Amino acid sequence: LVSFGLAGGLAPDLRAGDLLLPETVRTPQGTSIPTDSRWRARLGARLETGGLRHAGGALAGSERVIATLSDKRALSETTGAVAVDMESHEVAAAAGAAGIPFLVIRAIADPPDRVVPQAALEALRPDGRVRVLATLGAVIRQPSQLIALLRLGRESAAALATLRRVVALGPDLGFDRRI
Repeated sequence: LVSFGLAGGLAPDLRAGDLLLPETVRTPQGTSIPTDSRWRARLGARLETGGLRHAGGALAGSERVIATLSDKRALSETTGAVAVDMESHEVAAAAGAAGIPFLVIRAIADPPDRVVPQAALEALRPDGRVRVLATLGAVIRQPSQLIALLRLGRESAAALATLRRVVALGPDLGFDRRI
């Protein structure tokens, strides 16, 4: 299984669009689940050959969006993670239950020095889809969020562009069926 998508940055050196291939996922309960090291190494070599640099480290799992600078700093300090997402710990658990290899490929959408605007938080449905009217309502109520919302859109677009480059390297993502 592959957990593929966007993440929030926690490490100070991460920028929007940076690519991560974490060695471990830390669950919200504090358990560490390693990703498949051989698969990660093969994909890492393929990425480097394709001109894509990537970082490792731990990825923290969260049950909620980590939106503020203080929340990002606290999560980084308590977990030692370089980034956070809301899905990889669930994928790791499913892979473990099925006894199959698992890998995480994430790109940074919101760097560690960036607050996720309230308008973006109100816009997300539980299934990840965007509620456009809720976003517009939030911006109308607090127009000062517009700049931060546009910045988040631009930075998310950089992260998605990075992920498209990963996919362009081939559909198997370095997976070896003999694992």
